[in-house]
Amino acid sequence: MNKSYQERLNIVLTYIENHLDENISLKQLAKIAYFSPYHFHRIFFGMMKETLMSYVKRLKLQKAAKMLINTNMSVTDIAFDLGYESLEVFIRSFKKSYGISPLQYRKSSKNRSDLPQMKSKNKPKDFKMKVEIKKLPNMKVAYVRHIGPYMKCEKAWAKLMTWAHVEGLINDQTVYIGICHDDPEVTEADKIRFDAAISPVKDSKAAGEVGIKEIKEDVCAMAVHKGPYEDLYKTYAYICGKWAVEKNIEIRSVPSIEIYKNDPHNTPKEDLITEVYVPIIK
Repeated sequence: MNKSYQERLNIVLTYIENHLDENISLKQLAKIAYFSPYHFHRIFFGMMKETLMSYVKRLKLQKAAKMLINTNMSVTDIAFDLGYESLEVFIRSFKKSYGISPLQYRKSSKNRSDLPQMKSKNKPKDFKMKVEIKKLPNMKVAYVRHIGPYMKCEKAWAKLMTWAHVEGLINDQTVYIGICHDDPEVTEADKIRFDAAISPVKDSKAAGEVGIKEIKEDVCAMAVHKGPYEDLYKTYAYICGKWAVEKNIEIRSVPSIEIYKNDPHNTPKEDLITEVYVPIIK
């Protein structure tokens, strides 16, 4: 694919505008513009400063507002014409964005100067991060798989740590690793896969829920995230939707790696340090 990130994003935006009456899937959009499905949401958010879902919703409601003013279509027909699952959902969404119901908006259109504007959300401020291209070395790791929201992986870590202490693997050389298989903005919360892992593990063998595997050497874009784990999405968005775009470097559709440099149990959230590794095509 020789087109730039911006050209490919334009393909996505045009497609969305022409298919607002359909249920647009992220995989479908990623495919038509040759984006990595795994990181497409992060690329979109990084470039647009808005999530894909928020963008589609905003365009639907803006089109609905124009239809209310310029056509005689009923509110019900407008709702279903734009693909809303029910009239109630449409009315609720419209009122939340414009402050009044669709019918009230139509009545207000007689005096265009009094028409309310869509409530705008504050977009995240631009910030800069240092991103480096680094080679992640081969690492043999012990891990426990967690299925569910990333922020609820404590049990997986507890099981891994209990086993590791018995094996005598916890020392100053221990590396604490997160293997992130899914984007939480794309994958349903109860289906997100995360491996809590440590390395090195010497000659230890798998036992119960603790598995042993190898993280293969890979070339990655690496940035250091400082702050709460719940803000890690900002770092991913910067790498995928800002740095990669500027460098015209392709992000690969494989799990990302996080290396945790300090202990969240005795470190203030704002001082947590995480190295984020996103595999790239280089």
